[in-house]
Amino acid sequence: MKLILLIPLITTILEKVRGYPSRVPIQTFTTPSDREQGIITALNFTVNRINSATHAPFLISHRNKALRQAVGDTWGVMRKICGELESGFMIMMTGDSSRTHEAFRTIANSLEIPLINWDLFPASLLENFVSNFEVSIKPSTAELIADLIVLKNWKNFIYLHDEQSTGAVNLELIYKHLRKKTNESITSELIELPKDVQHFGGFLKEININRLLKNTLNRIIIDAETSYRQQQLLNAIRSAQFNQANYHYVVSNYDFQPYDVEMFQSGNINITGFQIISREVRSFTLFKRTMEQSQYYE
Repeated sequence: MKLILLIPLITTILEKVRGYPSRVPIQTFTTPSDREQGIITALNFTVNRINSATHAPFLISHRNKALRQAVGDTWGVMRKICGELESGFMIMMTGDSSRTHEAFRTIANSLEIPLINWDLFPASLLENFVSNFEVSIKPSTAELIADLIVLKNWKNFIYLHDEQSTGAVNLELIYKHLRKKTNESITSELIELPKDVQHFGGFLKEININRLLKNTLNRIIIDAETSYRQQQLLNAIRSAQFNQANYHYVVSNYDFQPYDVEMFQSGNINITGFQIISREVRSFTLFKRTMEQSQYYE
């Protein structure tokens, strides 16, 4: 869903470029997990939308390179990127959140090629870091969460994250914004979610027992890597067999759907989420239809 944002982002970037060709070459690099999440389908949807526009100022020539063994193989990734450079491209796009991102960023900075990242938060949000050629379409929720913490006057919270997510970075960004907004001392715990979604129920029970022993309030921020894992965790929260009247969950991304709101309306669990995409617009309907149809063909 977040890739709907590629349309205005690509348009904005290219309209600022002088002397670009009528068909702009863009190269994407994807991993097997990207295909499972429908990333390639979303990319093709975006390219088709731009190329079929009536008054499009440019067309896109899109090629994708599948990196089958990208995780941990930084040198191999750099060799493949350099090999693709022989065909020529103006913009590089990637979503890999592993250490191979260093390879993408190094080449982008060295050869001055724009790099669009659809997975990571902008690295420029961190202190003492400058990247002149990388942009991200994934806006950080850190400032929103920091505002919520200050508004609710929380003194402590738990940050649940997946193994592959940038949980520590996100938590650092939250504290960066908190330092600007309050002088209060706020503590936190960084806890990794189980790999198997079947263990979410027992995981929540263990957290509840620990909270009872420590006699602390339960302010929990959820940072799940995928929509599926987030949905399974929300289902486990809703069906948990312990009193959650004093709990407050915060879903720390922009994928809190109307179904999620309805699921918790009749309970006594406090939950907060954010949305960045209007599901009422026509482009979302077309995108959703494309994603549903692709399940039968990929």
